[in-house]
Amino acid sequence: MHRQTSRIGLAFLGGLAALVGVSKDASAQVAGSAGRPLPNVLLLVDNSGSMERKPDNNLPTCEAGKSKDINRWGMLLQALTGNFMPYFSCGAVSRSKATNPNFVARYSIAGKDPYDTDYFLPYHQPMTFWNQTAAPTTSPRM
Repeated sequence: MHRQTSRIGLAFLGGLAALVGVSKDASAQVAGSAGRPLPNVLLLVDNSGSMERKPDNNLPTCEAGKSKDINRWGMLLQALTGNFMPYFSCGAVSRSKATNPNFVARYSIAGKDPYDTDYFLPYHQPMTFWNQTAAPTTSPRM
């Protein structure tokens, strides 16, 4: 009985080895798939006031031209577009209609005020500097 079980086991292992020996290489690419359309991707991004905070939940202290700790919004921008070179900096922009009417004018759509007009937290606009004598370069309008 013991010999018969051993023979069955050996025969099974021999068959398995034969199958493995004749198998073809695996390929993740299906023949002719290079022309298929790319999948649609949806990024759902939180644009609430919490994105103005740093990961430790404190507000950043922005001073244009000075290297500063990055806030959550800046981290998202870096993840999607690459690092701020040579460093991250930011400028605090008031969203108040009374103190900064330019904010409302710049971000209005079809004459409607931006949804975050008069929000109590300033917008910490990401900036980078290539040298200390140059003017700041802001991120593109979103």
